[in-house]
Amino acid sequence: MVNKIIWSALAENQLEQVYEQHIKRSSLKAAKKVIHTIIGEVNLLIEEPFLGSVEESLQRDKITYRSLTANQYKIIYTVDEAKDLIKIATVYNTRRDPVI
Repeated sequence: MVNKIIWSALAENQLEQVYEQHIKRSSLKAAKKVIHTIIGEVNLLIEEPFLGSVEESLQRDKITYRSLTANQYKIIYTVDEAKDLIKIATVYNTRRDPVI
C-alpha cells in the first residue's frame, strides 16, 4: 500500500488532452467517463501498487516502469517504496504512438 500518487507534468497534460479530444469528438459526458475510468484504474494502485505489468522495454538502471490499461489508454508508472508513492509517468492512447 502507498500513501500518495503523483502525476508528472507530462501525464497531467496528456490527461487534459484526452479530456479535450473526447469533448470535441463525442461529448462532455463521454469525456468525463473516460477520465473517470483512467483515474479509477490509477486509484487501484493505492492498495495494489504492483498491479500493473512490468514494461520490459522501458527498463533503465534501477527504475522499473509498470503499466495498466484503461480502455485504450495505457498508464505508465513507477513505484517508489522508499518514499511510499507512485508516480504516473505518462498516459497515452494505445491506438497511437506513445510519447514517453
